[in-house]
Amino acid sequence: MMALKKMFASLVSEIDRRKMEYENYLLTVKKERLRDNINSFVIKKVNELNDYINKYEDETSMMIREEFPQLKRIREILKEYKQNVQKIKDEVFKKIDSSKNKGVDVYHVIKNWEDNFISKKQQLSFLLSLMLNKIFKSFKGLIEEEEHLFDTISEISVQSEENIDIPLNFAISHVLAEKMAEDELKERITELKAKINKNEKINILYNEELVKLEDILSSRVKSREGITAESVQCAVCHKFIDFGKENIIKCPFCENAYHYLCVAFWLSKYNSCPTCQNVFLDPNSNLFDSSESEY
Repeated sequence: MMALKKMFASLVSEIDRRKMEYENYLLTVKKERLRDNINSFVIKKVNELNDYINKYEDETSMMIREEFPQLKRIREILKEYKQNVQKIKDEVFKKIDSSKNKGVDVYHVIKNWEDNFISKKQQLSFLLSLMLNKIFKSFKGLIEEEEHLFDTISEISVQSEENIDIPLNFAISHVLAEKMAEDELKERITELKAKINKNEKINILYNEELVKLEDILSSRVKSREGITAESVQCAVCHKFIDFGKENIIKCPFCENAYHYLCVAFWLSKYNSCPTCQNVFLDPNSNLFDSSESEY
């Protein structure tokens, strides 16, 4: 009887073990099918996106090979005007040339002609420079948009209003990290370090550009206000003024300079310089800002 019970218990245990193995097998198959489904879907989307990229390349390549319509039109206009200008020059030359044997002094006439068209040349050069600058700004914006598109195309993320979501590629620790092999973990760590280094380099470039622009702005503000000193302290708080970042007010009488926020309330109440007491604020001069610049 005991032997029969042991045999029966062993049989039940084996059935449970086989059942568990089969359940694990089914779960594994289900996961593999789900993974294959996701992989097939992603491959399909990769091919779809590659088709878009190829189409983008084809369309833009065709446009790049063509001459810009505005430039083509300007070239046509220049050709037309060149012919008309040459016609006028020929007429003037004939008129002046016909008088050279008559002893007429035409120096001042020629000089007047030269001075007039030197000025006109500068005007035309300026107009074309404005156009080229506009084209450059337009293309600069397009280049930045294209760079952003292809810099972020490998990052799987959703668009948000704040645009600060971390791409799925770089936010997998809470989902997959425990299941990743050592080689995969090392590879992802290397990629993250490269990403951080790239962002740090971009931040350095932006900060260098910011400092340069603030220095230029500071020099212009000081030049406009007639300030020649290297450093200037606010006459109220005695802190040094950063002309590239902070709004200032300068008294035209005693020439003291103030931070805008240090004297705005005083001026609105007393309408005079806090140091020399001279009244200098014109209520209609727009000296008071509706809002302080944000830096």
